Amino acid sequence: MRYQPKAYIFVGANASGKSTIISFLLEKGLIEGLYINADLILKEELGLEESTANYMQAFRVQAKKIQECTASKRDIVLEIVTSKSVVHRLKEAGYYIIYIFVGTETPDINLLYLRRRVENGGHDVPVRKLLQRRLKSFDNLKEIVALELPNYIVLIDNSVIGESPQIVKCFDRNRVCFANDNLDRKISWSDDIIKMNDSTQSGFEDDLKNDFIEMNEALKTIPLSKESLPALLKLNLNKMGLGYKE
Repeated sequence: MRYQPKAYIFVGANASGKSTIISFLLEKGLIEGLYINADLILKEELGLEESTANYMQAFRVQAKKIQECTASKRDIVLEIVTSKSVVHRLKEAGYYIIYIFVGTETPDINLLYLRRRVENGGHDVPVRKLLQRRLKSFDNLKEIVALELPNYIVLIDNSVIGESPQIVKCFDRNRVCFANDNLDRKISWSDDIIKMNDSTQSGFEDDLKNDFIEMNEALKTIPLSKESLPALLKLNLNKMGLGYKE
């Protein structure tokens, strides 16, 4: 039987916790493949400062890496903000696509993760741009779901500071393969996506369901921080009218 390469595509707004989740799952051996991330390419491979021109170089390297992987049918772990063209390309190349969206309930969560990242030497993103991209990421997710391009879609919520990210639901074409019946938080960002795939159909192979159960259990062991968003930043967001809500 011919091997079908896998592409784990992690998407979501800037500073939603994607990199932390990816690194952890790679370390635990729950996903595998060449990890491709334009931010890491910029800093670690090219050794360049953040600028539009330098990021264009990083994106060209990223595209070349994806092309090399597709040519050799190598598994990929890809972290990106928007993804439709990449998903189309990998689908045409015969990849088995697991599309993992990391979401947060409110933008203050992303801003806290961003603040933490910058303090640890990571790249910054202008607040307004982050919030615009956050809204766009949800629109992109709906479009990907409607096009039925991935083999599986996994929704991960990372909304609660000091608590582990949790899988909300995994599905494909209206068939649910894993639903987290023990989800201990109220969220609404995933409602529209779940409604698009709300069905009683199931029947997925047990080993696949077990894979998602194992991934969800592993996420519970990610090291946590107890930080909260500074009151001054909350006040500034309200003054700017940028969508912060309690």
